[in-house]
Amino acid sequence: MASYLLYLVAVLEVISAILVFTTLSTTTDAVKDAYADTSLNADDAGNLIGIVYGIGAGISLLLAAGFAVLGIFNGRGKNPSRIITWVIGGIALCCVGAGLGGNALTGSLEDRSTAGAPSQSEIQDRLNDALPSWYQPATMTITVIVLIAILATIILLALPASNAYFRKQPAQGWDPAVPYPTYPPPGQPGYPPAGQPGYPPAAQPGYPPAPQSYGQPGQPAPGLPPYPGQQPPPDQQQPPRPPTDPA
Repeated sequence: MASYLLYLVAVLEVISAILVFTTLSTTTDAVKDAYADTSLNADDAGNLIGIVYGIGAGISLLLAAGFAVLGIFNGRGKNPSRIITWVIGGIALCCVGAGLGGNALTGSLEDRSTAGAPSQSEIQDRLNDALPSWYQPATMTITVIVLIAILATIILLALPASNAYFRKQPAQGWDPAVPYPTYPPPGQPGYPPAGQPGYPPAAQPGYPPAPQSYGQPGQPAPGLPPYPGQQPPPDQQQPPRPPTDPA
């Protein structure tokens, strides 16, 4: 769910940037009209507003890409991505909240414009008249949804279920509880019967030789030296030595 909310934030940031770019010329023209009857340079004011709005739209696109990447890695259970989401989400939360609070505070305060410059309310009235009627409600709705989505993402990533999801998984290896596959015994299904294609007949190249006798128990195999404590085979035993005369 946190990943899906990050995808939603990324989409909303892209929409916000598109709205800014499509209405950028209208915004700059409205600001120029507001400064036309003043002693200040209207072109400079309009260009400055255009640069500020363009930078803001570019930052929105960067945030959209960043939130989309974080959503992908959070969905894969990468704990560093969760930590980065907390940091970036907290910063974005403060910035968005401060922006909403600043707009409300600016609208409630008395205008104190500089000498010869239009007041903030006059500029806002020019912008409201120039921009479409749906622009201001749309941008405000997008800002509120982004604020709620980021806050919900931070909370979801801090829940105990997320701790278990982002816990580092052990590397996959050999499980001693799982036995190795064995071949079926002769005569059972899956064992190739003798005389079938692919099964070498006896005494043919590729057929293992018949097991040879290795003597009686306790005796070494033919051609091998006896182990300590073993009796050599009869053909290798030496005759007993005759007793010697003590005298």
